[in-house]
Amino acid sequence: MTPGHKGNMTALNASTGAILWQTPTHENPTMGAASCVPDTFNNAAVGADGTVYFGWWGGYVYAVDGKTGTILSSFQTQSGIQGAPAIGDGVVYFSTCEHLYAFKKDTR
Repeated sequence: MTPGHKGNMTALNASTGAILWQTPTHENPTMGAASCVPDTFNNAAVGADGTVYFGWWGGYVYAVDGKTGTILSSFQTQSGIQGAPAIGDGVVYFSTCEHLYAFKKDTR
């Protein structure tokens, strides 16, 4: 999995490097000088079921099917996403410039 600067999350074949899928995300927001500067994309976390979770600086959190790249769900926070997600006990955790969010993995 690799984030792209132009708003795509891309999955690559680990053996060949071939693109398996690309999922477009939202356009880049304009950031002011006084803004928190969140990660453009953060590292992804992969659940036991293969779902890929990642956040984006526009404040969106995504759950994506790891095999197809299909967006299973997304949620918009009020601020850009900071750092990588964490998964534990069926909960996915994300932080923004101002808050910590926790979602049950089966929430759509």
